[in-house]
Amino acid sequence: PEVLNPPCQSSHRRQNYHHVQSTVYVLLYMAGSHRVVALCTVATMKLCYLVLLGLGISTLVATQCTTPLHCNLNGVCVDGRCVCDAAWTGTDNCSAMNLLPVDFPKTNGGFQLPHTSSWGGPVLPRGSDGKYHMHAALMNKGCGLTSWTTNSVVVHAVATRPEGPYVQQDQGHPALPAWAHNPGTAVAPDGTILLFHVGAGDNTANEVTCTRNGCCSEGKSPCGLRHDCNSTPPADSTAHIPAGPDPVTGRCWFGGGCTNISFHTSRSPAGPWTPYTAQTIGPNNEVSLTTPSPWMYQAGSNRTKNGTIFVVTNGIWRAETWKGPYTRYADAHYSGEDPYMYQDSRGHWHCLSHGQPFDAIGSAGAHSFSEDLHTWYTTPTPAYPGTYVESADGSGAVPISKRERPRLLFNAATGEPTHLITAVGAGAADASDCVGRAATVEQRVRCWFAMNNNPWPGFHDQAWTLVQPLHTASHA
Repeated sequence: PEVLNPPCQSSHRRQNYHHVQSTVYVLLYMAGSHRVVALCTVATMKLCYLVLLGLGISTLVATQCTTPLHCNLNGVCVDGRCVCDAAWTGTDNCSAMNLLPVDFPKTNGGFQLPHTSSWGGPVLPRGSDGKYHMHAALMNKGCGLTSWTTNSVVVHAVATRPEGPYVQQDQGHPALPAWAHNPGTAVAPDGTILLFHVGAGDNTANEVTCTRNGCCSEGKSPCGLRHDCNSTPPADSTAHIPAGPDPVTGRCWFGGGCTNISFHTSRSPAGPWTPYTAQTIGPNNEVSLTTPSPWMYQAGSNRTKNGTIFVVTNGIWRAETWKGPYTRYADAHYSGEDPYMYQDSRGHWHCLSHGQPFDAIGSAGAHSFSEDLHTWYTTPTPAYPGTYVESADGSGAVPISKRERPRLLFNAATGEPTHLITAVGAGAADASDCVGRAATVEQRVRCWFAMNNNPWPGFHDQAWTLVQPLHTASHA
């Protein structure tokens, strides 16, 4: 995909813009600190942007743009300036997510079980019960992330606040037993909840708890589950995962060579979940289910859901209803893995993903965008940091060793994103390498390596699911 680089010149901090019909343009500027000293009337302005500092306030962007594409479709272009949506900021062109500090990892930071690892999952909009429902990948048997190819299950967790803490509801009876991983959800207009994932979730996987080097404990694994203890991948590290159509049911749960898309459905976040298979039709109808992510299409300014669904995996697949059939609509353009495709409040398309190279954890959050799902552009800078999480308790930046599986939670009334959901590595045992924001490139690679490969003796692979708030218009 083409990389679009707008000629942005100046920097800014957090943005909160309110759009008001007016011919008055309020300019906030003071030499050195960008604070208010002048109120200027510009007769040609149709929109008034009140850029506020102090109590819920921001600085002014001074970018030279000619199209919203120069703003990464995360804002609008007004008189050569990118005016960012509240959830986005950046030193140029609205390229970085405007994240707020969070209570992490001590309390309330998403889905954090004291003796278990989880690895991301979507959160449904607040339900009629006033609660938030998450479906997360959890590593069973007290193991860490490197057990994901055998021990991953999908569980249901509930919170009264979007950022958590989330409490598991189905202990001992997961929503989808092993093997099931990388869940993604969507709610159809008829109220049906769709749960996409890899793996059949049929309780037939051979889960592990020990290797010759020890046993899983406290959400951490001994070395040897995913990589050998000298950190080379075993030849059979994913051999147990069935690829292609299931020989008995014909359903496709993982890998390529399939002509159907399989997932689970329910009328309630708590289940029960029923497997469903929809056919793929037309030319080039072979699908590879590796990281399927659904999105219910939203039409017009009121974001009406007409039932059309898109699923991004090895391509972008479209169906008139969730029941299918699905046709390949466009190629998928994103960096790395774990694509999550969504529409913003203006109807534009975006895709967050875990960017490559994977050991460059500082640039873990990749972002691409499109006006029509066919022509895609890639933001050249990270959408969010992968080495640290800003803590709300004033302790500063908490180091992390990996950050993957991006998802968003939206305000159902406005379509505004309110929270970023990611899977995060809790930090490797060698704290001298996992130092967060201040880490050198070499330290970042070593920090990632310890978490990802879990070398001798292991127990570096604990992980959590983080729900981090974004700046929104309501914070102004």
